[in-house]
Amino acid sequence: MPRTNTLSLSVFSRPNNVTYSMPSPGSTTITITVPPKSTWTSDLHWHETHTEYLRVVKGRAAVTLGDSTTTRGASDQVIRVEQFQIHEWKRANDDGNEHEAEDLVVEEWTEPADGQKEVFFRNLNSVIVDQETEKPWGLPVDWWVEWQILAIGSGADNYPAFGGRGATTRLLSHVVLFLATTIGALFGVRVSYPEYGQLPRSRVERRKEI
Repeated sequence: MPRTNTLSLSVFSRPNNVTYSMPSPGSTTITITVPPKSTWTSDLHWHETHTEYLRVVKGRAAVTLGDSTTTRGASDQVIRVEQFQIHEWKRANDDGNEHEAEDLVVEEWTEPADGQKEVFFRNLNSVIVDQETEKPWGLPVDWWVEWQILAIGSGADNYPAFGGRGATTRLLSHVVLFLATTIGALFGVRVSYPEYGQLPRSRVERRKEI
């Protein structure tokens, strides 16, 4: 199916929701801006081969690490997210205070700094740009987009925490992602697309891209 070449885009924006700014040359840092009143969230997820770092540049973020949720601002230290640690971040509840009308701006980067985070966000945002492409079985747009995002996450070390933080979360998530990529491959679903940004070949092979 035809896909839009988005390799030249440096910013992906969903009005009134979230804006992703890709790294500048020589950097691997993604900048994410969440405007006032936005309900955007990173959703609960974890990484298995990368340690993630978050820095609040502006505004206040509600950051969940494991079972603990705290409010972080620009004056706080960089947040380190360990491998396999389930986490989430979003706008803090700023109603009625001085942060209510300002953007939340957060920088994200990882160790190793292999550029995989940029590839993930490029592919995630680009399938939304191309959400009206041909869909199997006439699936609703939201389902089709989510299916592709699950496959992209499985290849880019981004695992959604289905079922919250319970004992079966990781097993359930791996099963869902395996099915999403295996069945999706029959319909052209990939863990990354050359029109958006390609994962390194070795990584793709480990995630069994067909």
